[in-house]
Amino acid sequence: MLQSAAGDITLDQQNSTLGLAGRRFVKGFNPTNPHNGDAIVVTFFWFGSTNIIDSVTDHLTNTTWTKVGNTYRLVEYVTAGGISMATYVALNVQNIPVADPAQDNVLAIEALLSDSVVDGGLLMSAWTGVAGVDQAVGPHLSGSGAGSSPTMAHPGAMTTVNAGALVYGVTMTNMPVGLGTPTGFRSIDPAGSISDGRLKGDGEYTVPASTGSFDPQWTWYFDQSHAGTWMATGLILNPGSPPPPPPPTPPGNLTVTTSTTGSNLDPDGYTVTVDGTQSQPVGINASVTFSSLPAGTHSVAVGGVASNCTVTTANPQNVSVPSGGTATTTFSVSCGAASVGGIVLDTVNGNLGESGRLLLTRFGPRNPHLGDAIVATFFWRGSTNVITSVTDRLSDGTPVGNNYTPVEYVTAGGISMATYLATNVQNYPEGTFPGGEKLLVVQAQLSDSVADGGLMISAWGGVDGASAQAVGAHQSRSGSGSQPTVAAPGPIAINAGALAYGVTMSGTLVGRDPPSGFANITSMSDGAGLIAEGDYAIPAAAGQADPRWTWNFSPSSPGTWLATVLALNPGTAQALGNLTVSTSTTGSNLDPDGYTVAVDGGPGQAIGINGSLSFTNLAAGSHSVTLSGVAANCTVSGGNSQTVSVPSGGTATAAFTVSCSAATGNLTVTTSTSGSSLDPDGYTVTVDGGSPQVIGINASTSYPGLSASSHTVAISGVAANCTVSGGNSQTVSVPAGGTVTAPFSITCTAVVSASQSTVTAAPTSITAGSGSSTVTVTARDASGNLISGASVSLTATGGTGNTLTPATGTTNASGVFTATFTSTSTGTKTISATAGGVAITQTASVAVTPGPVSASQSTVTAAPTSIAAGSGSSTITVTARDANGNAISGATVVLSATGTGNTLTQPGSTNASGVATGTLSSTVAETKTVSATISGAPINQTATVTVTASTGDLTVTTNTTGQSLDPNGYTVSVDGGAGQAIGINGSATFTGLSAANHTVTLGDVAANCTVSGGNTQTVAVPGGGTATAPFSVACTAVVSASQSTVSAAPTSITAGSGSSTVTVTARDASGNLISGASVSLTATGGTGNTLSPATGTTNGSGVFTATFSSTSTGGKTISATIGGVAITQTASVTVT
Repeated sequence: MLQSAAGDITLDQQNSTLGLAGRRFVKGFNPTNPHNGDAIVVTFFWFGSTNIIDSVTDHLTNTTWTKVGNTYRLVEYVTAGGISMATYVALNVQNIPVADPAQDNVLAIEALLSDSVVDGGLLMSAWTGVAGVDQAVGPHLSGSGAGSSPTMAHPGAMTTVNAGALVYGVTMTNMPVGLGTPTGFRSIDPAGSISDGRLKGDGEYTVPASTGSFDPQWTWYFDQSHAGTWMATGLILNPGSPPPPPPPTPPGNLTVTTSTTGSNLDPDGYTVTVDGTQSQPVGINASVTFSSLPAGTHSVAVGGVASNCTVTTANPQNVSVPSGGTATTTFSVSCGAASVGGIVLDTVNGNLGESGRLLLTRFGPRNPHLGDAIVATFFWRGSTNVITSVTDRLSDGTPVGNNYTPVEYVTAGGISMATYLATNVQNYPEGTFPGGEKLLVVQAQLSDSVADGGLMISAWGGVDGASAQAVGAHQSRSGSGSQPTVAAPGPIAINAGALAYGVTMSGTLVGRDPPSGFANITSMSDGAGLIAEGDYAIPAAAGQADPRWTWNFSPSSPGTWLATVLALNPGTAQALGNLTVSTSTTGSNLDPDGYTVAVDGGPGQAIGINGSLSFTNLAAGSHSVTLSGVAANCTVSGGNSQTVSVPSGGTATAAFTVSCSAATGNLTVTTSTSGSSLDPDGYTVTVDGGSPQVIGINASTSYPGLSASSHTVAISGVAANCTVSGGNSQTVSVPAGGTVTAPFSITCTAVVSASQSTVTAAPTSITAGSGSSTVTVTARDASGNLISGASVSLTATGGTGNTLTPATGTTNASGVFTATFTSTSTGTKTISATAGGVAITQTASVAVTPGPVSASQSTVTAAPTSIAAGSGSSTITVTARDANGNAISGATVVLSATGTGNTLTQPGSTNASGVATGTLSSTVAETKTVSATISGAPINQTATVTVTASTGDLTVTTNTTGQSLDPNGYTVSVDGGAGQAIGINGSATFTGLSAANHTVTLGDVAANCTVSGGNTQTVAVPGGGTATAPFSVACTAVVSASQSTVSAAPTSITAGSGSSTVTVTARDASGNLISGASVSLTATGGTGNTLSPATGTTNGSGVFTATFSSTSTGGKTISATIGGVAITQTASVTVT
């Protein structure tokens, strides 16, 4: 993992685009990728009111669209007025290669959207020095608004911003108007804001040296016909912790050697610069040493090389200076004839992935040389030539004004390519601009918006300065294929030493093979389908130029190609030289804005009062040099114009010596005051912050003998009710020997008196929602004078629903302003006023009373909504309101309810809150609808109360007496339901029975037991109570056949005379004696048997006796039954 070294946060790379549509935003960091360890901030813009971004990822623009894999997190999202803006941040990005010359590995940011957009885009920037952890993200805010006049846009104050942190600010609008940028901030895009004609955005940043609070503030210049919505986001990214200081190392030295060969060698030598800061002159074949350089790598460059000379080694070079030693490096320079022949590629740049109605790019970090030819080829998706103009400017917005002529246009397969040419370009500063502030920008204005496009710009030294002579043969062709396909614009004739410029493009991302014999200018791709390449050749002999590329199309990647070839002729063998103009200014009151110098009446260029300026590639011979813009108190020695002779291959000098004398003039300050409540004590005026002087409200004062220069005149002591037209300060230019006047025009407005002014209302009582009161404000000053034209603002307090119409205005000629007050809420309202910004002491009170009862706004509710019949009750609450929902007190409420068995307690009148309560109870179970009338008016709303049947409990008891009681107990059931066990002397309870009659049945009663009154009872269960069902059971003894006995004594008797006593003892199964049991005896064994008595009952001892006799002999068997039970035992008697 690579992490950038900590230190100051710096802008590494940036790019931006608008005019994208569909469900995908994509843009690449071409031509140079960010560094590993950077933080990347991406802000997306689109028409829409929701965040539809599904994902933000990064990729390389090769044929496989390789995913890089850094994580982009949403930091801020803001939406307003149908537009949206979202900012994402990726920290410590990794896996980013250096982009190759073909631009096939450019880092591209892609956002996939959940829905399609009609217009959108993005601004992306990479930052070195940001901390690589989550704590890097500091405070962040967003704001939005709208306006139809110049409007400030800002996200809000981000407090406690650390020293060295990045303050990132971005704004957008749906109405592209002029824009004022935040003070103290720098533009992220050197070209400034971005726009496609429908959306406009701007990114700004600063890295403060100390802790503070930041709120970037833009001004969108909306107006009545161009009203718009704005949004703004602010974001803080903290720096990484600085690394520990390295141990001190001894410095080293660097010796730079130049070796120059050829003809027309540069007579004034070169300049060697180390790290862009230290420079020394060096001869054309000489050496120079830089001493005490810090050990490490240094950038070394050689400059001041004549246009007919070329540095053949790398320039600049990186050289490693050893600690305590000396490093050496050599620059080889080759010079040819001092003419504009010998075409060379000076500098190049380009980009794709642009959208909207403007295609632009800039050179950098170095501008082309003056006199170069610039070839600009534009690429876009579309089938018509939409270019309306091609112009150039500086990156700070300054127009340049070179003429770009169309040369070729070709279109096929939905893509287009157009080539423009400007020769002998002028009017911009040469040199390197690391900050990008003065770089040359080439741009094309389009008649229609494009979804994807870009351009390639290349500057060429040595091309003929006249366009008609410079342009040779040129032509274009197009084609398509689904296999490797040759793309050739066709051969053209070309002169010896001429430039053969070739360019090709395709709408399919595939590889390609360059044309044989051509060198690469640059290659570009945007990862979204457009790809382009430029190549060139400078043949030594006349012949044909026939660039032939091979596009590696395939069946899976078919495509269309476009190709153009253009010949540019070298300049004639006209001898060239250079001219250096210098100025030296002495004296006093020196001209602060410098001078202007022009050669041969051409465009003027600025020059300092002690400066120099070079004009390169001038024709050898005489030239007129003119110095202008010289202040009146300054004199040019020898005159403002010189004629100098420029030598072939050399440099002439035109030196201007200027002397300035002190110049003075006079200043008169005047005041003119009008209006009311004029300031009685006048004003104070100062010049350049000097001693103040008193001046009357309609007076003048003079300052003689001021230097003839600009002076600041300020007026102060102006009363608060007075305004100075144009502001309290003026800058005036005092002419030498003359007088200038600084007039101040002051207008005063009457001062409203808080105590003398009045606020009244009539009537003082109105009905909510229907009544109105007239509010009258009378503005007076401290003397009681009426004040007309005073701005009045009214407010009403005391609840909501208050309306003042109008709430603001101005007093009439009588000092009066009237408004109408209404309110939908009741209560006492207090109406206050300010007049001319002064809060008036007096206030007006209006009592707002409720309106008539509203059937829809009034309510009827019940609680609880379910009650038990005969026992429960529900509270009925009625709230009386008027049509505006205000509570009405003292209203009579009457309740009614549906159904039968109801008892209603009437509420009476509503209380202060408009509430009255009553009750409902009922003995009948059913759903009741409760209605109400308030002051005789029926209310729409009703309340529903459900009356449910009552329940109660039932207790069943058993009481068992007698003998041989049932050991298993009984079973009891209610209404034929499931039975419950109950003891012979017990109880069972049934709960939750309906309050009604129920049938109770006692079952499983033993046969020897009898239930008094029967086994079934009908019992009435009371609601909320308990009923009792008692059962009395009586049981009789049960004779045991085995336990009971039968005996006879004696067991032998004489027939006809003897007798035997038969004894029967009755017992139950437990051996208990049973009294009162019925006994029946029988005798078997022949005839003549007599039992006396044969039946009877057992006595208290369970015994029954009888006498047995017989008239026949034999064995007799006597059996007994007791209580119907045959006794097992029998008695035997023998009769003899």
